Amino acid sequence: TKILAHGCHARLETTSMINLAVWNAKKTPTAREDSRKSAKHVRKERELKLERELTKILAHGCHARLETTSMKNLAVWNAKKIPTVKEDSRKSAKHVRKERELKLEREHECKACPHGKGVGAGLGYDIKSCQWLPCKCGQYLDKKVGCLECKENTYSHGGFVAECTKCPDGMGVLPGMGWSLQSCTWLPCAPGHYLDPHNGCHECPKDSYSEGNLQEKCTACPTGSVVPAGKGARITDCVWEPCRAGHYFDPLEGCKPCCNDTYSPGGWASRCFACPLGKGVGDGMGARLADCTWRPCVAGYYLDVTRGCQACPADTYSPGGLGPGCSDCPVGMGVAPGVGTGITDCTWKHCEAGHYLDRGCKECPTGTYSAGGTSTHCEHCPGGMSAMRGRAASIEDCFWESCRGGYFLNPARNCTPCEEDHHSPGGSATECRKCPEGKGVPR
Repeated sequence: TKILAHGCHARLETTSMINLAVWNAKKTPTAREDSRKSAKHVRKERELKLERELTKILAHGCHARLETTSMKNLAVWNAKKIPTVKEDSRKSAKHVRKERELKLEREHECKACPHGKGVGAGLGYDIKSCQWLPCKCGQYLDKKVGCLECKENTYSHGGFVAECTKCPDGMGVLPGMGWSLQSCTWLPCAPGHYLDPHNGCHECPKDSYSEGNLQEKCTACPTGSVVPAGKGARITDCVWEPCRAGHYFDPLEGCKPCCNDTYSPGGWASRCFACPLGKGVGDGMGARLADCTWRPCVAGYYLDVTRGCQACPADTYSPGGLGPGCSDCPVGMGVAPGVGTGITDCTWKHCEAGHYLDRGCKECPTGTYSAGGTSTHCEHCPGGMSAMRGRAASIEDCFWESCRGGYFLNPARNCTPCEEDHHSPGGSATECRKCPEGKGVPR
């Protein structure tokens, strides 16, 4: 056994051979042998036979395989040895021989290398000949315990590597599944980050959010809501900013501009306030009451800075806007209050009775009359009658110019006969005179 363990490189030690020979030579001869030969002669034969067997084994060298038949012959030869006196005192020779055969078979059978180790056919001389087998992909070799799985986020192509290679930052792989760099994939991003397929995880920009994982882009917060860069994981992380002046806060839609003619200080104000009547401000431009200014007046009105838009008085006009007053119509022309938007709206006024319209109102000449208004001429009184200048509104205002004798002009300008005992020369006399005393005239 010792010689076989050393192989072709083991030198047969003289002392070992001698000891082995002496041990075999001292064995007690069997009863059968003793009956034919002397004990000394039997021992001599055994020594010679042992030498021949050992020489044959050495001659094969390290590459010669021990033949099964030789092993069996050697086992049988040893098994048939005579038991010692001590063994004989306890067991029968047959029983002892059987035990030795079993022991020899166990000693010379090939043993399996430890798990994970191996050796080529015919090259395993002892347990030291067993070497670690190459590890599989995703494993590394620990020389104490053998192949072990690569830890999480590391990889190995197997073989005899002593450690696994770490995946690049931001990349990973399951334990034992990393065979090469290509096995490493991007790890899920943290909330508030997005995955760039080429460069890994990055923070979401300001005012955007992402649940992370393998999402490749971030979602913008609703207009008017904000979140710091990399802090938005979901839409609820977007918070509304206080509204600026001229806007009000809508809990669902955020800040919205105030409508025309309303104002708001901003912040968290939930509504806008109306400007005073007649004042206004543009969309989202009103921050305070002072921002409300008078609205431009419509045509025919002027702006009173204390009362707002007021209608132009009669016979005046205004184009509107923010003008502080109205313009007068030309003399003799006019327009109703609040109607005049320009000079073209001014028209000639209606004339009074006894007047007519000719680029303004003019008096009717003596002996004519007119009802006024928009009449453009005066009517003549009947023949023999007359009327005062600019005083006659109708024919009733015409009067006789002179009366015949015995008549006078009454206040209505009609000829009236004189009373009894009165006289008048006529003409334009306005009364009759009484005859002298003692005289008279019939009526």
